[in-house]
Amino acid sequence: MRRMGVIGTGEGRAVPQPMARLPGLALLLVAGCSAPAAPPVQLRPAEVAARTGRPAGRARPDDPARVAGRWDYRTRSNCGRVSGIGEVFLRWEEGKQRYAERGYVYWTDSRSKIEWWGDERHDGDSRVLAGTMKNSLGDSVDSRWRLEGDGPERMVVRWKQTNGCQGVGTATRPAGLMTRVRVRRLIAQLRDDDEARRAAAARELGELGTAASPAILPLVTALEDRSPLVRRAAAEALATMSR
Repeated sequence: MRRMGVIGTGEGRAVPQPMARLPGLALLLVAGCSAPAAPPVQLRPAEVAARTGRPAGRARPDDPARVAGRWDYRTRSNCGRVSGIGEVFLRWEEGKQRYAERGYVYWTDSRSKIEWWGDERHDGDSRVLAGTMKNSLGDSVDSRWRLEGDGPERMVVRWKQTNGCQGVGTATRPAGLMTRVRVRRLIAQLRDDDEARRAAAARELGELGTAASPAILPLVTALEDRSPLVRRAAAEALATMSR
């Protein structure tokens, strides 16, 4: 970008003619005149979303509810003693005019992972996503998400399975860029040759809580690590994340 400048003396008087030519530089010839401030850079909604990790301010045809992407997930159930932790993924399908949903939840008390998938209808007036999912247990699951905040910043779901289990869950936006980079580094460290470094990575992931949701499955794998030190650290990390 070219900048506007003033050629003048220290007292604010204009430099007398003749003036030197400065290639590529625009000269203001009015004495005492200063350069106008550069206008603020206007970012497009998509650029704002990319820089901040938050959704764009307007609904798009390919994401009318502004919920597409990955969410951190936590839920409670009448069939469990602790919170389940996992992730939810949403994608708008234009042909169906619905959101394709898939996700999983890990229960630390039973050391079991349950996956689900299906379609959600979007009601823009009531800010609700609703549908019937299938899960890896063979059950049908009725779910109703309520969108909260301008983003929306989070979603709250009430769900009920045909086996009698039911509960309430919360999905929140993923952590910021720096935390995501840190989580990826720690996940890679879980495969380090040094058992002490693997155990340290597991403990640090546990301290991050649900911000480390992408590490849930790698931590579950670490429960089978050849080192008892790593197995214990992974179990403690998952327990901490589910509190």
